[in-house]
Amino acid sequence: VSFFDDIDIQYLDRTKGNGKMACSLLTAMDGMSERGHVVRIFTTNEDVESLDKAFTRPGRIDAFIKLEKPTPQMVRKLVTEKWPEEIRNHIDIDTLVKRCKDFSFAEVEAIRTLLVTEKIVNEGMWDLDKAFSEFAERKNEKGTLGFSN
Repeated sequence: VSFFDDIDIQYLDRTKGNGKMACSLLTAMDGMSERGHVVRIFTTNEDVESLDKAFTRPGRIDAFIKLEKPTPQMVRKLVTEKWPEEIRNHIDIDTLVKRCKDFSFAEVEAIRTLLVTEKIVNEGMWDLDKAFSEFAERKNEKGTLGFSN
């Protein structure tokens, strides 16, 4: 089993800036297949419709499984069951859930990370507005910090 976590789809395109990397990966994938049974798993938060067709031919990437973004109920469950009590006690969870509409789980967790970072840096404030503002700012920096859709 080969696992490629959070791969950037642009690396899987021979026609873009990283064409050499894509060609090298294709060659490596073919070499692994010759050795026997191989399972490759690629994960991404990006749209795969524009994926280079060389990767989707039989024997390379044979199946796509799309996980839909979480419902508000799923976001609420994540926050109430997995986030630290200290955060939950100092933010409005209803507001958080509403503002996380159309977020992936990774993006919701990015908000948590930004909340913690802001608390540490600014000495004690759990500032939901600041976390969302920072998230939006970073997301607009194309390809930066893994906050892309």
